[in-house]
Amino acid sequence: PPPPPVQEIRPVTPPPPVCDREDNESWDSGFVQQGLHDQTGKQLEDWDSQDVVDWLCGVGLGDYKEIFLENDIRGINLPDLSKDDMRDLGVTKLGHRMTMVQEIKKIRNEGR
Repeated sequence: PPPPPVQEIRPVTPPPPVCDREDNESWDSGFVQQGLHDQTGKQLEDWDSQDVVDWLCGVGLGDYKEIFLENDIRGINLPDLSKDDMRDLGVTKLGHRMTMVQEIKKIRNEGR
């Protein structure tokens, strides 16, 4: 008899990060009031890549959440991101790069 068919084994991939609208609204208001601390009180340099994703969602740039996670962009990296880095990450829309630059400037202006 012929051998049984081989089943393809596929790696399990985690679900993509979610930008939940309700969570983002509370994040955004907390973000502005708490001076770029997340709701757990972390300082920017202590943000992990998921905190950065939450920040991206909160400032309306959640389209880039997966690429930021894939590249392990953490809070400590944000102030050093150049426009070229943003292009390399796939932030190709000028308006999105401008928003990101403005939001990062807010971080810098608050002395973090």
